[in-house]
Amino acid sequence: MKGGDANDIARNGGPSAVRLALLDTPDERPVVHAENRQLDTLPRIQSSAEFVDGFKPPDYVISGIIQRGFLYSNTGPTGSGKTAIALRLLATVALGRAIGGCDVEHGRCLMLVGENPDDVRMRWIALGEQMGFALGEIDVHFILGVFPIPELLATVGERMKALGGLSLVIVDTGAAFFPGENENDNKEQGDYARSLRTLTDLPGRPSVLVNCHPVKNATQDNLIPRGGGAFIAEVDGNLCCKKTDAMVELYWQGKFRGPDFAPISFELPTIASAQIVDSKGRKIPTVFARPLSTFETASLENAAEVDLQRLLRTMGETPGASIAALAEAMGWVTADGNPQKSRIHRRLLDLKNQRLATQELKKWVLTPAGKRAAKRVEK
Repeated sequence: MKGGDANDIARNGGPSAVRLALLDTPDERPVVHAENRQLDTLPRIQSSAEFVDGFKPPDYVISGIIQRGFLYSNTGPTGSGKTAIALRLLATVALGRAIGGCDVEHGRCLMLVGENPDDVRMRWIALGEQMGFALGEIDVHFILGVFPIPELLATVGERMKALGGLSLVIVDTGAAFFPGENENDNKEQGDYARSLRTLTDLPGRPSVLVNCHPVKNATQDNLIPRGGGAFIAEVDGNLCCKKTDAMVELYWQGKFRGPDFAPISFELPTIASAQIVDSKGRKIPTVFARPLSTFETASLENAAEVDLQRLLRTMGETPGASIAALAEAMGWVTADGNPQKSRIHRRLLDLKNQRLATQELKKWVLTPAGKRAAKRVEK
């Protein structure tokens, strides 16, 4: 026996030590099967120093908002400015210009255009004219059409690696690229979100921003991506485009990994460019997103608040009045004397979003909360 007397070995090491000592060579020691090696598979305990040593500082593409390697949704209803703002972010990153008081890391960008490529082209041309960049020189790339997202890694990964990697990828829109049968199915939405996350594995570990439509009948305080809850559970943050009459506010709702940030406000001017014409040479109007300064934002917010207060007071004084009658009572008429019904309608929608007005029998009326607000305005 190796190691001395069995009784001494047993006293010092127990029965297992005796069995090992009886073996002639180390190779003859008993095999410990996997099911008996539980301790070997448990996670290693880390000290506090080892734990904090694994910290990786956030790497921002847009300081304080969009992190490299993160997946974000950007949610807003049709007409809220999602595409216009997405194009502005592409140009901003490609040019390395600050936006909304945030520093921006200069980098290469890619946009997957799954909807309305001609509309995107017009907006991009107009934006180049407004921001003063050369369309043939800016480091932004586009892929048109709809295809399975996982295939993108194989088809363009090597090309982007040769170019030097990406900083920002925008998907327009999530609905266009959704491969499932039911957008409200949690499993399909979870699988889809995970496939979108693979875009962060493209060379450069880009940030990925996916333009999304909101849930049906969404209000301004419920701009969550349409589909199963598994989608928002998989993204790192849900940015949203909250549109009022005069501007769009880019902020977040529902989920955001990272510190809070100040909303960025945009206006969406309509412009006609000599570069955007139809087959007969007539200019075609389009829109672009222009960031607003803090002063401009405050001025527009004050003007909008004044308009809402005037409308509340007018509706309180003339219950059940038509939209045309409200416009005339407030003096909102065109140069030729026609009531600005669209302006009234937009403000009524603002009151509806604040639960101050509603429609009854095709007439706009104040809610109980709206009536109380109208009385406060009168005072």
